[in-house]
Amino acid sequence: LVQSIHEEGMFVILDWVAGHTAWDHPWVGQHPDWYIKDEAGNIIPPNPDWTDVAGLDFSNPNMLQALEDDMAYWVEEVGIDGYRCDAAYNISTAFWDKAIKRLQATKPVFMLAESDANHKGGHELITLFDTSYGWHTHHLLNQIAQGKQTANDLGQHLEDIQNTHDPNHAQMNFTTNHDENSWNGTVFERMGAAAEVMGVLSYAMPGMPLIYGGQEFGLDKRLAFFEKDFIEKKSHPFKDLYSKLNQIKKENAALNIGQQPGAFEWIKNSNVNLLTFKRSTETESLLFVGNLSDSVQIAELPFSGTYLDLLTGKEVTIVSGMSLQAWQCHLLIKQ
Repeated sequence: LVQSIHEEGMFVILDWVAGHTAWDHPWVGQHPDWYIKDEAGNIIPPNPDWTDVAGLDFSNPNMLQALEDDMAYWVEEVGIDGYRCDAAYNISTAFWDKAIKRLQATKPVFMLAESDANHKGGHELITLFDTSYGWHTHHLLNQIAQGKQTANDLGQHLEDIQNTHDPNHAQMNFTTNHDENSWNGTVFERMGAAAEVMGVLSYAMPGMPLIYGGQEFGLDKRLAFFEKDFIEKKSHPFKDLYSKLNQIKKENAALNIGQQPGAFEWIKNSNVNLLTFKRSTETESLLFVGNLSDSVQIAELPFSGTYLDLLTGKEVTIVSGMSLQAWQCHLLIKQ
């Protein structure tokens, strides 16, 4: 399977849930000392709400070594390309540092931490990984869509990230994921008419976009978290939107992440509902101009000329500004 996927030009990462196991995992019987226990000596969940799993004891060096060895197996023997590490903040930075160095010694791997700078371990932890979850950014997108915060708040947040994060560390941007969809609502419940512009932002902002299962089909139901559930494959404008965004992301180096990330410049303006920023390399640049509100806004812009809107394929001429409909945005390159 891995070889076939590699032949199609794709990579494989596994979801690595290092914090707990199923109750019928062999370790429960073979190594009960590898688990956390209550005062009576019974193995317990990592927190009271997660009754379906048994919590691992991160202070046990033998368990940590077994975790590392298992991670190495899938890279060394099967040839996977990395891991998405569930609740990475639960385990020490020392563990991740040692494990990641071992994996990298075998082959270049991509490591995604389900964590951010606000979790335990902070910047020291997430800097060990290539990418981490942009939870703060995601919550801001929800709040802007609900009229609780403004585009100006997002611009300031994105600028702050550039000043505090390692430039080679990429934040993962998303409008929805498995937790958000099931517990907090579909993208349409949380973002309503703003869902499309927020999707564009997830690609245009510094970082890596996440597409959640069914998102391209306009998934409009909360999937059952613990039961088998189905995604209806239906026609929806999001399929064309995300196909176009994938193409834009691939073809424009200004949106790159990793060792040569595209630079980010927030272009401030007096209208708090408008977000304008520039992504660039030495040879390429791309402008995002968006109205992050539910009413028409006039944008006064510090640049002019004829641009191509990559989202529509149409030319846009800017003299001193432009009018933007509710939740409208442009991705512009200079003609």
